[in-house]
Amino acid sequence: MSTPPQGLTSTNFAQMTAGRDKITQCGNDLRTHHTEAQSIVGGLATSWSAESQTTFISIMDQYDIEHQTMLQALEQIELSLELALGEQTKADDDTNLVMGQLRSVLDGN
Repeated sequence: MSTPPQGLTSTNFAQMTAGRDKITQCGNDLRTHHTEAQSIVGGLATSWSAESQTTFISIMDQYDIEHQTMLQALEQIELSLELALGEQTKADDDTNLVMGQLRSVLDGN
């Protein structure tokens, strides 16, 4: 990504919003798949013998921990993107206000 020349700003709000929305959708998809996997596993686990059931439940417990870690990471990314979008929007608004005031002064108004 190249830096715009000094004195110019360039922000693609649509891309920032789309990125945030994709992260949100990824989290939603992950939750859905996790729920589906739990349902399938719950149905299978009852038909296994004690040792295999214990082993598989242990594996699924680890999966649940890793799933939660992934969701937390996605939520943090989403929050960071949301904050960056808000900060960039404010910076853009502030820049436009200052440029408007400068233009008014230069035009003699």
